[in-house]
Amino acid sequence: MLAKTPAVLPTAQPITLDGVTHGYGSGLAVDTVTLEIRGGELVALLGPSGCGKMTLLRIIAGFIQQREGRVVDRLT
Repeated sequence: MLAKTPAVLPTAQPITLDGVTHGYGSGLAVDTVTLEIRGGELVALLGPSGCGKMTLLRIIAGFIQQREGRVVDRLT
């Protein structure tokens, strides 16, 4: 039986959100989120439909620009 070698993952980078706010039209999807995720840490965003989870992930990935606040060590 062959032993499986674990996959080598690239070094995980920390991500810091500082007062991130974003909205669509007159409504807020993300309101002043401050969060620090250490490199290699596993994080889950939980909440009901329409609460801003996907908007926050899009901001972290750099697909959309937040209205206020900053993202440090963005994935892109």
